Amino acid sequence: MEDFGMISVVKTENNGVIVKNNPTNYKIISRGWHGVVFKLDDQRCVKIYADKRVATREADAYKRIQGSSICPKLYEVGYNYIVMEYIEGLNLSEYLKKENCISESITKKILFLLREMKKIGFKDIDFQLCNVIVMENNILKLIDIVNGFRVKRTKKRQLFEELKEIGLLDLFIEQVKEIDYKAYLEMKNSVVKLSMEDFRMITVMKNGDGQVIVTSNPTNCKLIANGSQGAVFKLSDERCVKIYADKNEVIREADAYKRIEGSPVCPRLYEVGHNYIVMEYINGLTLRSYLKRKNYISESVTMQMLLLLREMKKLGFTVVDFGLNNVIITKGTILRLIDLANVFSIKRSNPEHLFRGLKQIGLLDLFIEQVKKIDYKTYLEMKSGLNE
Repeated sequence: MEDFGMISVVKTENNGVIVKNNPTNYKIISRGWHGVVFKLDDQRCVKIYADKRVATREADAYKRIQGSSICPKLYEVGYNYIVMEYIEGLNLSEYLKKENCISESITKKILFLLREMKKIGFKDIDFQLCNVIVMENNILKLIDIVNGFRVKRTKKRQLFEELKEIGLLDLFIEQVKEIDYKAYLEMKNSVVKLSMEDFRMITVMKNGDGQVIVTSNPTNCKLIANGSQGAVFKLSDERCVKIYADKNEVIREADAYKRIEGSPVCPRLYEVGHNYIVMEYINGLTLRSYLKRKNYISESVTMQMLLLLREMKKLGFTVVDFGLNNVIITKGTILRLIDLANVFSIKRSNPEHLFRGLKQIGLLDLFIEQVKKIDYKTYLEMKSGLNE
């Protein structure tokens, strides 16, 4: 038998896990945030982790719930792996999308699964659809319990969000109401709250001046910026969403984010929808607000601006320019570019928007003087651009 111990996995920059080395013939059956699962035979599979501490944590969770009907059996624990029962079937997400419906039988099984998780003593009474396998006779098995005893969560946010995303949340809640009214009452408040936080309910449009305005926002998501392509709403301290009036502009900006993924000067891209992108929330002031408040531009900030322009050129942007409102200055005086809508669709090497913005707030001459001191070659290029 081949040695799965020769397989190694590592974390990616986006906190996912990829296989670094697999000299065996074992087939990958799933991968997630913590590890990659390989099928060993018809009875067993092995999950190999990038972080040995996570392996220990999930192994301890499995040991605590051995004998439960809702989780696989645990067979072996190693320093960076666990061998467990192989569960044949589709994950719940794939199953529901294939059926395009949720039956009362599945709803009952989901309620049983949630009750059993509570009975076992899980702190996290919630799950992602991809972490549940639908077996024959609609039996559900939970296959990821890494945070089951570690993260306290009872509002079933992940379950509700995913059911809503595939259009089955309302039907699920209706069925819960018929099957278990007490469970329905407990869930109802969480579902209402979720609706108030669902940015997909927000609508925007362009006005006669070409600016995007919000036409409806029944959520608690706070508007933090709007411009000529979309309106940006804060979702959390880590994420924000940009909602567009034109779906073609979604595609263009999402493609730009994908092309420069990993660059330190731009936010991370998390999700793309038909009229929105979810990205990293950058906390700070726009460069315009910061400079107007200071009424001065320091050499440190000028240097950061030059570094940003150089990075844009290095990334292959056809627009090596930015508006002061499209850059956020964060703690530590780090500049982050937050608008990539036209960086690969318009050609412009002269930073005319930057010059115009600095001139409007009376800081262009000081900026150019500092560029002359910091980088004379760039100063000559900019001086030529100013004279055009």
